[in-house]
Amino acid sequence: MNFSKSIKTIIVILFVLLNIIFCYFSVINTIEDYEVMLSQSMTQKSKAVVNFFSYPENIINILSKNKDLLTYDVNNRLLKNNILSLFESIIVPDSRISNIYFISNEGKYISYILPDKNDLPDNYFSSRDWFKEAIKGKKQFYWISHKSDFRYEEDVISCIRRVVDEYNRPIGVVGLDIEVFKLSELVQGTTVGENGYFMILDNQNKIIASTHLGTLGNYITDKSLNDQKITNYDKSLIMSMDNKKYKYSLFNFKNLPWKIINVIPVNEITKKIISDIALFTICSLVSFAFALCLYLKNKSTLSLILELRDANIKLKQYASTIEEIAVLKERNRLARDVHDTLGQTLSILIALLQVSLLSCKTNIKETEEHINEAILVTSNGLNELRRSISGLTSTKQEEDNLFDILEKLVNNFEYSGLKVDLSVNKIEQNISKSHTEVIYRICQEALTNSIKHGKATEASIILKFSDNNIKLFIFDNGIGCKKICFDNGFGLQGMQQRIKALNGDIKFGSDGENGFNIHVEIPLVITEEGNIDDKSFVSG
Repeated sequence: MNFSKSIKTIIVILFVLLNIIFCYFSVINTIEDYEVMLSQSMTQKSKAVVNFFSYPENIINILSKNKDLLTYDVNNRLLKNNILSLFESIIVPDSRISNIYFISNEGKYISYILPDKNDLPDNYFSSRDWFKEAIKGKKQFYWISHKSDFRYEEDVISCIRRVVDEYNRPIGVVGLDIEVFKLSELVQGTTVGENGYFMILDNQNKIIASTHLGTLGNYITDKSLNDQKITNYDKSLIMSMDNKKYKYSLFNFKNLPWKIINVIPVNEITKKIISDIALFTICSLVSFAFALCLYLKNKSTLSLILELRDANIKLKQYASTIEEIAVLKERNRLARDVHDTLGQTLSILIALLQVSLLSCKTNIKETEEHINEAILVTSNGLNELRRSISGLTSTKQEEDNLFDILEKLVNNFEYSGLKVDLSVNKIEQNISKSHTEVIYRICQEALTNSIKHGKATEASIILKFSDNNIKLFIFDNGIGCKKICFDNGFGLQGMQQRIKALNGDIKFGSDGENGFNIHVEIPLVITEEGNIDDKSFVSG
């Protein structure tokens, strides 16, 4: 007992340890999967962003070497038109570019889009910080995110490069503006995991491009974004934004003052970990329960085998008993059928022979007819007796409907001198064979008894069908009886057994002097197909 208890304890401990180990590795693997997801998505998206910014740089590089810009004179109208035509040829095919402009050292400018204000001072542009930085030429390209100096309400990013003469002296700058919201096209339709997305930030961590356009212009204040130790494709970090925690990876552009980040909500990762652990726990519990059931089942196998042995012995005894019961039921059925058929045949035969004895001295022809009728009745009775012994249905019942069967029965008995009046209110076409068999046998036995015991000369059979039952009334004018006895013979007992098998009711009556009557009521159960259900009938 103690050994079995120790085994159970060890199994439980192993089960708990297995769940703890799986939970640990599930957390590690899920986090690693999201790390890979962030890294791979960043690699793909950063290439697309770099390619996006490379095109404006190429345009500015070509424009900075254009001869018309090098010789630009604000008073030369033809030259000015040529430059504007050049700007237009670049802007029109590319919807990303909103403006191209050239500004000289003296502050003179030529722009595809005119400023919103026409009264700008001559040194307005040359005094701007971005102009001063670009003219210094420390960087080949100077990128900046700011409000447009030409359209004051428009957020743009500008790519600026200084223009030098043949002696490498700066003569001005050429610039190209891209509306900020155009950058969001780079990250639209791109997701990381289920709810993750990309953002592009400027050097002050202002969101200048995002899948969620409602966040444009917002600042991210998390200090981890300004950590100089973070390099591209390092391990992801956790940051706070809009009072939520996000896991993110960072990519800093080499020649651009911006960075791109992709973020995944921490609660998405947490839900994935919890769902994986829950799924494993459920599967483990099911497996544990299954194993426990097998253990308990094996433990009870020995007792079940013993019980099965006892049950097998009892089943053999039951089988023997059932076989005896089946033999007894078949014997009773055969006895009833033989009694009914033989009784009817002999009763009619005796009556015909008695009539033949009376007519043989006076009318030979009539005697011959009676003898032929006796032979026919005897032959039919013998055939029915053989079919009863073989367990088959009466030939009459197989070939005819109930009314025809009863009419033939009545005709047979009239040979014996018994006048029978048959009345049926309607013919039920769908009545079952079991109901036909019972009604036929009841009428057969009743008429036989009317001749044999009642010495009757007249009888009536009334058969009534209704939706729920069959009612059968049989009357004769015999001598009747004072006491109805069921103990001897098969006649009345056989009737009762047949009616009981159909859940019906039978009653016998006599005033003790004149006549005998039988009242039968049998329930009908109509199936959906319109046939009489005879499930309640048990042969024998």
